[in-house]
Amino acid sequence: MLSAKVFLLKDLYYQELGHAWDHETSSFKVIYRPLYHCEAKPNRFEAHTLASSHFSRWEEKFQRVSLWSVPLAVRRLILPGPFTLDPDWTLPPLTKHLPSCTRSTRSLLPVERSHEAPRLADILGDFESFIDAVDAELRTRGLDAQQEGLEMDHICYRCATIEEYKEMCGALTQDHGVCIVEGMIGGRPISTIQLTSPIKHLGFSVSCIEIPCPKPGRHYESGLEHAEIVVGKEGDSIAGNAVVAAFMERMKERGASFTWNTSAMDKELNADVSHQFEYNGGKATVKFHTRPLYEVVALEIQHGAVVEVPENYFLRLPLKFNK
Repeated sequence: MLSAKVFLLKDLYYQELGHAWDHETSSFKVIYRPLYHCEAKPNRFEAHTLASSHFSRWEEKFQRVSLWSVPLAVRRLILPGPFTLDPDWTLPPLTKHLPSCTRSTRSLLPVERSHEAPRLADILGDFESFIDAVDAELRTRGLDAQQEGLEMDHICYRCATIEEYKEMCGALTQDHGVCIVEGMIGGRPISTIQLTSPIKHLGFSVSCIEIPCPKPGRHYESGLEHAEIVVGKEGDSIAGNAVVAAFMERMKERGASFTWNTSAMDKELNADVSHQFEYNGGKATVKFHTRPLYEVVALEIQHGAVVEVPENYFLRLPLKFNK
């Protein structure tokens, strides 16, 4: 009885029984019962004791109320539940709204709600195939990163819109990690999400996801865009580019065939060089820098070098899917 969920609409009371899958619409709906004798209304509905509602209507029109505010005559009609029985059920009894950035790999259906939290692959896409492609490109060019013990500290997901940026950051931090920084870089916000459970694949352990907000007036395709490899060792200074330059020289002596982009070699902190390659009909990039992103972020925060986001796109603005 105390766990019953009661809602009010136009001075009438309703009890929410649960969320049911509707095969006709391929979506979840709220199942509820009127807490009054509900007779037919011409041109509206038949007499009924149970009903269903789509979530937009339910969340917009029905207001949840305290059980103790419900009149005694109505309270006597409340059923105690539970209304389902499955000894193996470990998921929450009610569904949750999925952020629109979720790409369901569980089925081919466009699911907007689920009892299950989105998996990392549902949010980022097939990150294992992306890491496979990065590793294959490195080997083709003459670098076995795993054999040399090089860390892939983060992968980067590009967003097409500000709205997608906010939803991606929200989806990742809701179930999979913590935003360790949202700073202004290159005139737009970039968030770094540190995963609670690092990605383990091909011997790599990827600790962070980088999410840049798109620059105004620039078009980006949504999806995984680059991976970064740490070529320095603990204790190496992140100032200057000596470590990265030494790495490039080693690759040259070895006969590795990278096509270097050195436009970021002169960054004051954690300079990097990059190599672009074909991926899924487009372009992807692998970058090489001195120290891992999470370490650099910690140092920047410690020394006050992070420029905060004025609009605070992610950390302070509400996220549409948090209902």
